[in-house]
Amino acid sequence: MQIFDFGLYSLNDIKHLDVSCSNDTVDMNQTELVQDFKRVLAGHPMLAEGSIMIGIVDPDTEKELQALIVKYKDVDIPQLKALPSYFAKTIGVGRYYAVTLNRSLDINETLALCNQIHSIESGVSLEELMQRDHDLLGEVITHYNIHANDGSHRIQIGPKERADRVCRYCNKKVGEVTFNKVAHTISEGFGNKHIITNDECDECNEYFGKYVEPDLIEYLDPFRVFFGVQGKKGVIHHKYGENYEIIREDDGTLKINITLTDEEIAAGKAENLKDVQLKGHQPLLPQNVYKSLVKYALGILPPETMAAFQNTLQWLRFEKKVDRLPIMRLELGAHYKERPAVVTMIRKDDDESLPYAVAELQIMNFTFLYIIPMCDERDEKFLGEGYWDRFLDCFKMYRKRYWEKKDFSSIIPIQLKAHLRFTQKGEQNK
Repeated sequence: MQIFDFGLYSLNDIKHLDVSCSNDTVDMNQTELVQDFKRVLAGHPMLAEGSIMIGIVDPDTEKELQALIVKYKDVDIPQLKALPSYFAKTIGVGRYYAVTLNRSLDINETLALCNQIHSIESGVSLEELMQRDHDLLGEVITHYNIHANDGSHRIQIGPKERADRVCRYCNKKVGEVTFNKVAHTISEGFGNKHIITNDECDECNEYFGKYVEPDLIEYLDPFRVFFGVQGKKGVIHHKYGENYEIIREDDGTLKINITLTDEEIAAGKAENLKDVQLKGHQPLLPQNVYKSLVKYALGILPPETMAAFQNTLQWLRFEKKVDRLPIMRLELGAHYKERPAVVTMIRKDDDESLPYAVAELQIMNFTFLYIIPMCDERDEKFLGEGYWDRFLDCFKMYRKRYWEKKDFSSIIPIQLKAHLRFTQKGEQNK
C-alpha cells in the first residue's frame, strides 16, 4: 500500500492527512485525487514530494474542500469530511498555514516553520522569533529528543500489522499474547479518543485498566464531572464519594449533594455550610498515580526507544518494588484542555546532570511534570530536590509556573480528601 502524507501546520494546530492507494503499481503523484489535494491544500498540483508550501485560508477554501468531499465521496479518507471546518475554524479564514508533502519534520524544523508563519502574520522578524525560541528551548533541544501528541488527530503508535507487534510493556509477541483490543494510550476516561498504542497487548491493557489507572481516575474524578469530560460512555454526569454526590445536568448546571454526619449536624454545620471536606469514593494507591502517568508517557514513544526502560517496565507491572520516587510537580491552571496531551523528552547525550527521561501530561486543567524513574541506576540522585535548579536551567519554559510539589512514593492506600469552600455571591469582594 502507498500512502501520501499531507502535513498541515498552523499556529493553532498540526494535522496529518493520509491519502492511500492499495495498488503499488500506481504512481500516487500522478493520480487525480492526489493532484486535487495538492491544488486545494498547496495551491499547485505539480508540487514534488518533500516540498513545503505556505498558503493562506481564503473564503473559497472551504467551498473547494466541500467540492472535494462530493467528488470523492466513495473514497475512504476518514479525515476528509472534517477538513472544511478545520480550515475555517481551527486555522481560520485569513490565517496562514503550511503544507508538507511526504516529509517528516523534526522539532527544530517544526519550530522554524511555525515561526515563519508567525513572522508573516505578526510582522515580527523571523530572526527575533527564532532567537526567542532558542533562549527558551535551546538547551532542551540540544539535550533531548521530544515526542509529543495533543490528541487533536488520530494516531496509532507502533506497528499497524498485528503479526509485527511485540508488547512494549511485557515484551511478549503475537502467539504469546493477543492484540485484539483497541488500547488507548491515555485512558479514554480522560477524553482521549485519538491516541492509540498498537503494541499494547490485551493482557497489559486489562492489567493497567484494572489495577493501575483507576487510581489516577479516582484522584481526578470530581473534575471529570465539573468539566463534563467525554468518557468511554459519553459525557460524565455523576460522581459519588463517601459523603457527597456531584451531578452534572444536561445544560451544564452542577449540583452537589453532601451527606453530613450526626456530629456535623449537631455542631450546626448544616446552617453554616461554608467549608466542606469531600471524601473520596475508595482508597487509592499514590504510587499507582505515578505509574499511570509514566505509562502514558511511554505509550507515545517509538517502539525502538523502549529498550532503555526495562527497569521502569518491571516497576509498572509490580515486578520491582520501589520505596522512593522523584518529587512530581503539579499545576492547577485556569484553562481547560478538552483532550489530554503528553510530551515525553528523552535525553540524547551523556549529560548525567539531567534526568534521562522527563514527561509533561496535561489533563483537563492539570499539568503534571515528572521524571520517568529507573531508566538508570544513577537516576537515584533525582529523588531529592538538589537537581531542580539544574533542571530549570535547561527547561526554562517551566520556570515561571505555579508548581505544587507532590510525593507519590507511598504504597499505602489513602482516601483522597478535598476541601470545598462555598461563598455567597459577592462575598469574595467584601
